[in-house]
Amino acid sequence: MKKAMVCFFLFLIIFPSVSLADMSDELDSYMEEALEKYDIPGASLSIVEGDGLFYQNSWGDRSDGSHVTEVSPFIIGSVSKPLTALAIMILADDGVVGLEDSIDQHLPWFSYDSPTGEMITIQHLLELKSGIAPEDSHRVTDDFTTTTIREAAEELNGITLAKAPGEHYDYLSVNYILLGAIIEDVSGESFAEFMDNRIFSPLEMTNTTADYYEELALGYLPGYESWFGMAVKSDGFYDPSGAPYGYIVSSAEDIATFLSFLLEGGVLLSDEMRAVYLSEPGEGESYGYGWRYKNPFRNSTFPWHPGGTPGYRSEVFLLPEENLGAVLLTNKFHQMEAEQYLSIMEGVRTILNEEEIHTLPDLTNTIQWFLLGSVTVFLFTAVTSGTVLAKKMKAIKLWTGIGVFSIVFGLSFIFLFSRLIQTPWTMIRLYTPDIAVLIQAHAAVFLGYGMLLCVIGVFKMKKAGIKRVPISD
Repeated sequence: MKKAMVCFFLFLIIFPSVSLADMSDELDSYMEEALEKYDIPGASLSIVEGDGLFYQNSWGDRSDGSHVTEVSPFIIGSVSKPLTALAIMILADDGVVGLEDSIDQHLPWFSYDSPTGEMITIQHLLELKSGIAPEDSHRVTDDFTTTTIREAAEELNGITLAKAPGEHYDYLSVNYILLGAIIEDVSGESFAEFMDNRIFSPLEMTNTTADYYEELALGYLPGYESWFGMAVKSDGFYDPSGAPYGYIVSSAEDIATFLSFLLEGGVLLSDEMRAVYLSEPGEGESYGYGWRYKNPFRNSTFPWHPGGTPGYRSEVFLLPEENLGAVLLTNKFHQMEAEQYLSIMEGVRTILNEEEIHTLPDLTNTIQWFLLGSVTVFLFTAVTSGTVLAKKMKAIKLWTGIGVFSIVFGLSFIFLFSRLIQTPWTMIRLYTPDIAVLIQAHAAVFLGYGMLLCVIGVFKMKKAGIKRVPISD
């Protein structure tokens, strides 16, 4: 009997370890497959269970050739938003701000016109429902010309809202710039100082900062762009005023610590306010206080957030019922590959839930190949047509007019493309650099072809003795 009891307890001790080892092997194998499939140079994955580390591994290299580790600094993109939202919750817990406060209570220098007279509240900013127009947001996000959060916020002073506050959700990062400005004005500290004093230092997140120069000291390096799916070293890009919405630097180890705090609680925030912070939005809504809740792969709702900046991509999620949280940081990003990156973390959730793993989607690069094909056709047509017309051009005025039109079209092509897809050219260039170059190539072909036709037309007119009649007043 005694021997049987000993065997039973040994089974209880050993079996979970075997199960964890099997799951770790499966995660290792899965991540290696994903990173190879998507040509991601480096990544770090951490999974926590409560306040303990469940799994951690890192793969590949940084852009200087050094190995990625759990403490390597990554720009975490929009995963910065949950951290900024946490800072607001801390101020609310202190009684300094209220979620229903209108922002003019804390930013008296900031003015705007509302179509209904409704005021923007802190809650509206947290939930991305301020009503600010996309074009106003794009003016101050992913921008290296503004050096401070206050400066970026001041650029919006006097805007007219596109919609009434609270009426419509629109994923615009400008909301979190204004939250950063509120944190600075209320606390009397810079955003970076407040985040360090009230969040990063108390949680011992020693490789996390919202200050650019401290990021350099931590060893921040540019990541990788994606050109036709292949990783290419980036020149690096950083928005000095963008920390509240997307430019905090952290490590997988530190974000795992943050997730453990959210699961277990602590002195940073009262349990009541932590519950508010992680509360699901109302029916039909998808965004809470800095967290997404609807996931494209699952019917269930849970807090999660992706993030992407030029050269870096991140994602975190919490599964409160299982007491699990995970963070994946990678050093390559392209907006057209978002589905593939989301699929990686869905695979991690699938493994944790002991479900069947689905095949990772392929990188198709359909748009890039289409654009490459079309610019090649246009270039060939332009060269062939130009060669023929240089030898023999009839309807000289018609072809010269076509040339003028082609010049105008080439000069406006980038603007027209940007308007067509409703995306600022700056974002196209930063987040889809291969597409941006191909669009520029199209513009250059149209411009060059138009100039060629005009030169040939003018030469032919002079040779034929056709007089250009001046336009009278």
